Amino acid sequence: MSEMNVFQFTHSDLDGVGCAVIANIVYRNCLQTTFVDYKASGDTGSVDDEIRKFLPTVAYAENDPATRVVLLISDITPSEEVCELIDQVHKLGWVAVGCYDHHKDKKELLGKYAWGHYRADACGTKFLYQVFDADEHGHAKLEQQGVEAFAQAVDAYDRWQLDDPERDRGETLNRLLWFLGIRTFVREFSQEITRDQAPDFGYINSRLHDQEEEKIAKALSAPVTADSDYAGHKFGVLVATANASQIGHRLLEKYPSFEYVAIVNPVKNVVQLRSRAGGFDVGVLAKRMHPHGGGHQAAAGFSFDMRCARQVIDGLRVGLGNVY
Repeated sequence: MSEMNVFQFTHSDLDGVGCAVIANIVYRNCLQTTFVDYKASGDTGSVDDEIRKFLPTVAYAENDPATRVVLLISDITPSEEVCELIDQVHKLGWVAVGCYDHHKDKKELLGKYAWGHYRADACGTKFLYQVFDADEHGHAKLEQQGVEAFAQAVDAYDRWQLDDPERDRGETLNRLLWFLGIRTFVREFSQEITRDQAPDFGYINSRLHDQEEEKIAKALSAPVTADSDYAGHKFGVLVATANASQIGHRLLEKYPSFEYVAIVNPVKNVVQLRSRAGGFDVGVLAKRMHPHGGGHQAAAGFSFDMRCARQVIDGLRVGLGNVY
């Protein structure tokens, strides 16, 4: 491992951070992780921007044949333009590449490359765990106790598997992530994958849960706007700055006539879409509303330049995003 330089670019949500934990357990001290987000190409912190800065450094490896460079991209896929740049470096033999994503809008793009890997039945963390845990990939079996359960908990939360007994733990992990911060979370859980079950974390999680419930209750007390979109699908809109999945789930329970709900975050200028499992595909809608929008069938999102919820509703009604 000492001769291998491993670089990972991964999303900065629970699923992406879970990928970083799994990769840390496999590679330990030689992994350098950069957390990125879906932003416009050229924006600081975007996956495209960070990989563009990284790729020129890879060429230096050709001067040192003993140095192996591995590039991992998990739970987030760059644009086609940047994928082409990655592929050029990969074909030159300067870097071994693996991109692992489960967002269906990336399936076609990833299928163009030998290093692209897509699957829909597991979140990025579980996907990466299964890659590392498979003998055919040349990695040792992950024998650290609790790694599989950790990956399953993240998967149950990220894909909102309500019947999965690990979903509550996944929600706890997400809560702790934002309390601890990304770097501390990765360090703590790479060292002890069941850290959330330690007694000292029990009280912390209990208090965080209470605070979260208060915020959700306050958000749900606000008026809900009902409307129909460009294709006649009925939806509800609520303004909230956090807890989109929990709020969306409760709104769908309360209003059976809604096919999906839109949670508008006016602070981050993001709309989070939520629907029922097997129901309306909000991932397709999010992509329609913004080129960088997308996600899952029942959970997706897109950014917007509009300044109020009314304009978001107008955009959904006609099926056009702010880029048009």
